[in-house]
Amino acid sequence: MTQLENGRAEDWLLELAQRHRLSPTQRQIVQRMLGMFPAVAFLSSVEIAEQTGVSQPTVTRLATALGFAGFPEFRVAMRDAVAARDQQRTQQRLEAHEALVDRWIH
Repeated sequence: MTQLENGRAEDWLLELAQRHRLSPTQRQIVQRMLGMFPAVAFLSSVEIAEQTGVSQPTVTRLATALGFAGFPEFRVAMRDAVAARDQQRTQQRLEAHEALVDRWIH
């Protein structure tokens, strides 16, 4: 089971970063981004650069270092990770609710 299946979008980014050779600056950006989830998935490269203390081209280079064609593709992947986490949380809440109803009825 992957970390994303466990429901943590942050772990998706961490696992992705660990599979690639990143510069020290790129590792720092990832570290800062980890503390910004889920909002980071909806920020522009300029906003991420401002909030992590680097230039916008550095954020774009991070995206390509992680295997994406560019920042837009990276942002879509981050949004997908957040959406998958949210979908899983919704499913877990539904299952918990159904279990409570079953206990109450029986």
